[in-house]
Amino acid sequence: MREADDAAVRRSQVFVDTRDGAIKEAGYIVEPIARGVLAPDQIIAGLIELSRHDGRLPRAATAITFFKSVGSALSDLGAAQLVVSRLQRSPPPAAAWGAWNWTRDHEYRTGT
Repeated sequence: MREADDAAVRRSQVFVDTRDGAIKEAGYIVEPIARGVLAPDQIIAGLIELSRHDGRLPRAATAITFFKSVGSALSDLGAAQLVVSRLQRSPPPAAAWGAWNWTRDHEYRTGT
């Protein structure tokens, strides 16, 4: 199932987490390529390329940005690093944890 049809892909600037993964595994990318709607070289950038970019990507004012992730561990690592760095700079107040109790939760999930 795809929420974005070929027309949306055709009108979009396409970004992916990893080029190799997206053109092999992501139905949102594989299917339009198979139908000739999208060519692999029309994918503007992957996350690694974006992280190295100087910030001046070609961008039309009316362009649709289409991003597809195939769940690369690279994006998981990046998200985890961001969370840790923000928590180290500004830990949440104790009240943010609410009534959650690790011991009680662990006992519930494991039965121990």
